Amino acid sequence: MARERDLHDEENISSLNKLFFNETSAWEWFKKEIIAMNLPMCRVHRCYQRIYHEKNYHYYACPKCKIKKSILSGTSFCRIKIGLGVTLLICLYYWLGIQNKTISLLLSVDKDTVGYWGSVIRCACSQMWNERQQVIGGEGTTVEIDEAIWRKRKYRRGRKKKQVWIFGGVERLEGVGAGKRFMVVVPNRKKETLIPTIHKYIKAGIIIISDQWSAHSSLETLG
Repeated sequence: MARERDLHDEENISSLNKLFFNETSAWEWFKKEIIAMNLPMCRVHRCYQRIYHEKNYHYYACPKCKIKKSILSGTSFCRIKIGLGVTLLICLYYWLGIQNKTISLLLSVDKDTVGYWGSVIRCACSQMWNERQQVIGGEGTTVEIDEAIWRKRKYRRGRKKKQVWIFGGVERLEGVGAGKRFMVVVPNRKKETLIPTIHKYIKAGIIIISDQWSAHSSLETLG
C-alpha cells in the first residue's frame, strides 16, 4: 500500500515537472488548482469575479464593473521577476529536498533567487502549522508536555546559530496511545512564556506529565 502511494506521488511529481516547464501550462495549472478555489467577490456588485487573460497578463475582473486586478496580487507570487513556471519548479524542487545549488544549476537561476523562494516556503509552512494548532485535553485526560531546543550549524562548523525553542503537548489515551497534540515555537522556556502557552493550548482540569522543569512547578496551583 505504501509502495503504491509512493508511485502515485512519483507520477504526480513527474506530471507537475512537465507542466511547470511550459509557461502556458503552468499558468493554467495555477489558475485551476490555486486561484479557482478562492475567487474573490466584487465589493460593489456582490458577485464572484472571473479570470481573464490578455497576452501575458492574468487578472480578476467583475463581469459588471470590469475593474482589473492581477491574480497574483495578495499571494506569495506577487513579486516574481522570473516566469511563473520556473518559480513553481523552484518550489517543487525545494519541497523535494533538492539542494539550492543543484536547483540553481538545473533551472539556470541565481542561488539567491532559490534561497528567497526557500524562505517563502518555510514562512508559509510555519504559518499553516501555527493556524492548525488545536486545544487539547479535557476532563480526566492525561497530557504530556515537554520542550526542546533546535539549532543548526552548516557542516557542523562555525559559530552556533540562534537557538529555537519548541514547546508541545500530546494526549495519552489508555489503550490507544497518542491522541491530539500541539507544537509551537516559543522565545524561551521561562515560566512567563510557558504558562500562558499551556493555558492557550491545554484545557483545564487535566493531569499533566512533565519533566519537572522549574517553569512547570506552579501548574498544580494554577489549576
